[in-house]
Formats: sequence, C-alpha cells, structure tokens
Amino acid sequence: MPLKSKKRFLRLLDDSCQTRRFRGGLVALKPRCSVGEHVTDRKEEVLIILEGRARVSCAGFKDLRAQAPELVYIPPETRHDVQNAGKGTLRYLYLVTPVV
Repeated sequence: MPLKSKKRFLRLLDDSCQTRRFRGGLVALKPRCSVGEHVTDRKEEVLIILEGRARVSCAGFKDLRAQAPELVYIPPETRHDVQNAGKGTLRYLYLVTPVV
C-alpha cells in the first residue's frame, strides 16, 4: 500500500478497527529523515523493515542497524528513534500493544 506523496505515516490499525489494544501503521522516510525521538510508554513495539535501511536508537542500548526483511523489538518505557540510514526510501510497519 503506497503512501500519498507528502504523508510519512499511514495508520493501518486504530480505534476504528476491531482490535482491542493493538495498533499499527506504515511509515515511509526519505534519506536522512527520522520519526523523532519518542517513548511508547507501557507499550511494546515491533518494527518490520519492508524496504531500505534503518538505524534504530534505543536508550540504554547500542544503535542497531536493520534492513529488509528484518524485525526490531522495542521494549516498553524505552525512548527510541528510527532514522533512514540508506540512500532510498525506508518503509516499515510498526505494531504497538500495551503491556498487560
């Protein structure tokens, strides 16, 4: 599913879906761009790299490099950022669910 030209995020799972707590979407980042440092609070997050190369920074861990087709796990309460580390577009799915 392509993103419209200027959109960076496309929610695929949200409150309008029949999921109870599971959320997710598609992200497309141009080279040298990032989503911005953030914390997903008491939620686990999984990134599925679909295309391109990513640098994932997580507080308390060494930066991780990932490329398609790799999966990255982000623990709850962890400040993190995802940056495009390649020359082409980085596309990945993010999936987030609360810790019970």
